[in-house]
Amino acid sequence: MHELTNWLIGIEDAAYGFYVKAAAVFNEDKGLAALLRHLADDEKIHSDTVRKAYDLIKNEKEKPRLITLDDDSMHAIEKEFLYYGTKLNSGELTKDELVEAVVAIEFSECNDAFLCVLGVLRGFPDVYYSSASNIQQHKKYVEWFIKSRPEYSRLLEKISSVPDVMERNLLVVDDEEGMINILNVVLSQEGSIENARNGAEA
Repeated sequence: MHELTNWLIGIEDAAYGFYVKAAAVFNEDKGLAALLRHLADDEKIHSDTVRKAYDLIKNEKEKPRLITLDDDSMHAIEKEFLYYGTKLNSGELTKDELVEAVVAIEFSECNDAFLCVLGVLRGFPDVYYSSASNIQQHKKYVEWFIKSRPEYSRLLEKISSVPDVMERNLLVVDDEEGMINILNVVLSQEGSIENARNGAEA
Protein backbone atom coordinates (compact mmCIF):
# COMPACT_ATOMS: atom_id res chain seq x y z
CA MET A 1 0.00 0.00 0.00
CA HIS A 2 2.90 2.37 0.77
CA GLU A 3 4.42 1.83 -2.67
CA LEU A 4 1.06 2.27 -4.40
CA THR A 5 0.37 5.49 -2.48
CA ASN A 6 3.77 6.97 -3.37
CA TRP A 7 3.29 6.03 -7.02
CA LEU A 8 -0.14 7.65 -7.03
CA ILE A 9 1.24 10.91 -5.60
CA GLY A 10 3.61 11.04 -8.57
CA ILE A 11 0.76 10.41 -11.02
CA GLU A 12 -1.45 13.12 -9.48
CA ASP A 13 1.44 15.61 -9.60
CA ALA A 14 2.15 14.68 -13.24
CA ALA A 15 -1.51 15.20 -14.15
CA TYR A 16 -1.47 18.61 -12.45
CA GLY A 17 1.60 19.71 -14.43
CA PHE A 18 0.17 18.39 -17.70
CA TYR A 19 -3.11 20.27 -17.27
CA VAL A 20 -1.44 23.55 -16.29
CA LYS A 21 0.79 23.44 -19.37
CA ALA A 22 -2.04 22.35 -21.68
CA ALA A 23 -4.31 25.17 -20.45
CA ALA A 24 -1.64 27.69 -21.42
CA VAL A 25 -0.97 26.09 -24.82
CA PHE A 26 -4.67 25.78 -25.77
CA ASN A 27 -5.80 29.05 -24.21
CA GLU A 28 -7.53 30.18 -27.42
CA ASP A 29 -10.26 27.61 -26.80
CA LYS A 30 -11.81 29.20 -23.69
CA GLY A 31 -14.03 26.25 -22.80
CA LEU A 32 -11.21 23.72 -23.09
CA ALA A 33 -8.77 25.95 -21.20
CA ALA A 34 -11.34 26.39 -18.39
CA LEU A 35 -11.77 22.60 -18.20
CA LEU A 36 -8.00 22.11 -18.00
CA ARG A 37 -7.55 24.73 -15.27
CA HIS A 38 -10.41 23.16 -13.30
CA LEU A 39 -8.84 19.71 -13.65
CA ALA A 40 -5.45 21.07 -12.58
CA ASP A 41 -6.99 22.55 -9.42
CA ASP A 42 -8.68 19.22 -8.70
CA GLU A 43 -5.47 17.25 -9.26
CA LYS A 44 -3.78 19.42 -6.66
CA ILE A 45 -6.58 18.52 -4.21
CA HIS A 46 -6.25 14.83 -5.12
CA SER A 47 -2.50 14.93 -4.58
CA ASP A 48 -3.03 16.51 -1.14
CA THR A 49 -5.63 13.84 -0.35
CA VAL A 50 -3.25 11.00 -1.21
CA ARG A 51 -0.52 12.65 0.87
CA LYS A 52 -2.91 12.78 3.85
CA ALA A 53 -3.64 9.08 3.38
CA TYR A 54 0.08 8.33 3.18
CA ASP A 55 0.75 10.26 6.39
CA LEU A 56 -1.83 8.05 8.12
CA ILE A 57 -0.31 4.75 6.97
CA LYS A 58 3.42 5.46 6.64
CA ASN A 59 4.23 4.27 10.16
CA GLU A 60 1.88 1.29 10.05
CA LYS A 61 2.89 -2.22 9.13
CA GLU A 62 2.44 -2.81 5.39
CA LYS A 63 -0.99 -4.31 4.68
CA PRO A 64 -2.06 -6.28 1.61
CA ARG A 65 -3.51 -4.09 -1.12
CA LEU A 66 -7.26 -4.18 -1.57
CA ILE A 67 -6.63 -3.87 -5.30
CA THR A 68 -3.79 -5.04 -7.46
CA LEU A 69 -2.23 -2.68 -9.96
CA ASP A 70 0.59 -4.72 -11.46
CA ASP A 71 3.86 -3.32 -12.76
CA ASP A 72 2.72 -3.62 -16.39
CA SER A 73 -0.41 -1.55 -15.70
CA MET A 74 1.58 1.07 -13.80
CA HIS A 75 4.16 1.31 -16.60
CA ALA A 76 1.37 1.60 -19.19
CA ILE A 77 -0.11 4.58 -17.33
CA GLU A 78 3.32 6.18 -16.98
CA LYS A 79 3.99 5.59 -20.69
CA GLU A 80 0.74 7.32 -21.59
CA PHE A 81 1.72 10.38 -19.52
CA LEU A 82 5.15 10.42 -21.16
CA TYR A 83 3.67 10.12 -24.66
CA TYR A 84 1.15 12.94 -24.28
CA GLY A 85 3.52 15.09 -22.24
CA THR A 86 6.27 14.81 -24.87
CA LYS A 87 3.86 15.78 -27.66
CA LEU A 88 2.56 18.70 -25.60
CA ASN A 89 6.07 19.99 -24.85
CA SER A 90 7.12 19.69 -28.50
CA GLY A 91 4.03 21.56 -29.73
CA GLU A 92 2.79 18.52 -31.67
CA LEU A 93 -0.24 17.66 -29.53
CA THR A 94 -3.51 18.37 -31.35
CA LYS A 95 -6.71 19.44 -29.62
CA ASP A 96 -8.35 16.09 -30.41
CA GLU A 97 -5.37 14.24 -28.93
CA LEU A 98 -5.54 16.47 -25.85
CA VAL A 99 -9.19 15.63 -25.20
CA GLU A 100 -8.39 11.93 -25.71
CA ALA A 101 -5.51 12.36 -23.23
CA VAL A 102 -7.86 13.90 -20.64
CA VAL A 103 -10.23 10.93 -20.92
CA ALA A 104 -7.34 8.44 -20.87
CA ILE A 105 -5.87 10.09 -17.75
CA GLU A 106 -9.12 10.60 -15.87
CA PHE A 107 -10.66 7.22 -16.59
CA SER A 108 -7.64 4.94 -16.37
CA GLU A 109 -6.93 2.11 -13.95
CA CYS A 110 -5.31 4.55 -11.52
CA ASN A 111 -8.87 5.54 -10.53
CA ASP A 112 -9.17 2.16 -8.77
CA ALA A 113 -5.88 2.84 -6.98
CA PHE A 114 -7.05 6.30 -5.94
CA LEU A 115 -10.33 4.94 -4.53
CA CYS A 116 -8.42 2.27 -2.63
CA VAL A 117 -6.13 4.90 -1.08
CA LEU A 118 -9.12 7.15 -0.39
CA GLY A 119 -10.59 4.31 1.68
CA VAL A 120 -7.80 4.92 4.23
CA LEU A 121 -9.53 8.22 5.07
CA ARG A 122 -12.92 6.68 5.93
CA GLY A 123 -12.15 7.09 9.60
CA PHE A 124 -12.01 10.86 9.04
CA PRO A 125 -15.49 11.64 7.65
CA ASP A 126 -14.93 15.35 6.99
CA VAL A 127 -11.89 14.68 4.82
CA TYR A 128 -13.29 11.52 3.24
CA TYR A 129 -16.66 12.90 2.15
CA SER A 130 -15.17 16.19 0.98
CA SER A 131 -12.62 14.30 -1.13
CA ALA A 132 -15.16 11.80 -2.45
CA SER A 133 -17.52 14.61 -3.44
CA ASN A 134 -14.69 16.43 -5.23
CA ILE A 135 -13.80 13.30 -7.21
CA GLN A 136 -17.43 12.78 -8.17
CA GLN A 137 -17.68 16.36 -9.44
CA HIS A 138 -14.33 15.96 -11.20
CA LYS A 139 -15.76 13.13 -13.28
CA LYS A 140 -18.99 15.04 -13.94
CA TYR A 141 -17.07 18.11 -15.10
CA VAL A 142 -15.25 16.08 -17.79
CA GLU A 143 -18.53 14.43 -18.75
CA TRP A 144 -20.32 17.79 -19.13
CA PHE A 145 -17.52 19.10 -21.33
CA ILE A 146 -17.58 16.02 -23.59
CA LYS A 147 -21.37 16.23 -23.90
CA SER A 148 -21.08 19.90 -24.90
CA ARG A 149 -18.77 18.95 -27.79
CA PRO A 150 -20.58 16.52 -30.16
CA GLU A 151 -17.32 15.83 -32.01
CA TYR A 152 -16.10 13.95 -28.91
CA SER A 153 -19.27 11.93 -28.27
CA ARG A 154 -17.36 8.71 -29.07
CA LEU A 155 -15.57 9.16 -25.74
CA LEU A 156 -18.76 9.10 -23.65
CA GLU A 157 -18.87 5.30 -23.48
CA LYS A 158 -15.50 5.15 -21.72
CA ILE A 159 -16.59 7.84 -19.25
CA SER A 160 -19.91 6.18 -18.43
CA SER A 161 -18.19 2.84 -17.72
CA VAL A 162 -16.47 4.29 -14.63
CA PRO A 163 -18.58 3.82 -11.47
CA ASP A 164 -19.44 6.71 -9.17
CA VAL A 165 -17.32 7.16 -6.06
CA MET A 166 -20.34 7.22 -3.80
CA GLU A 167 -24.05 6.67 -4.25
CA ARG A 168 -26.15 9.77 -3.67
CA ASN A 169 -29.68 9.55 -2.30
CA LEU A 170 -31.96 12.34 -3.45
CA LEU A 171 -35.39 13.29 -2.13
CA VAL A 172 -37.77 15.11 -4.47
CA VAL A 173 -40.62 16.86 -2.66
CA ASP A 174 -43.45 18.52 -4.62
CA ASP A 175 -47.23 18.43 -4.44
CA GLU A 176 -47.57 18.23 -8.24
CA GLU A 177 -46.99 14.83 -9.79
CA GLY A 178 -45.95 16.39 -13.10
CA MET A 179 -43.16 18.36 -11.46
CA ILE A 180 -41.99 15.26 -9.59
CA ASN A 181 -41.79 13.37 -12.89
CA ILE A 182 -39.80 16.16 -14.53
CA LEU A 183 -37.35 16.34 -11.62
CA ASN A 184 -36.96 12.56 -11.65
CA VAL A 185 -35.89 12.71 -15.30
CA VAL A 186 -33.55 15.66 -14.76
CA LEU A 187 -31.90 14.08 -11.69
CA SER A 188 -31.90 10.47 -12.92
CA GLN A 189 -28.12 10.40 -13.45
CA GLU A 190 -27.33 12.01 -10.11
CA GLY A 191 -28.21 9.17 -7.74
CA SER A 192 -31.02 7.13 -6.21
CA ILE A 193 -34.28 9.14 -6.07
CA GLU A 194 -37.20 8.94 -3.67
CA ASN A 195 -40.36 11.04 -3.97
CA ALA A 196 -42.68 12.70 -1.49
CA ARG A 197 -45.72 14.94 -2.00
CA ASN A 198 -45.25 17.09 1.10
CA GLY A 199 -43.04 17.70 4.12
CA ALA A 200 -44.92 15.27 6.33
CA GLU A 201 -44.57 12.46 3.80
CA ALA A 202 -40.88 13.27 3.40
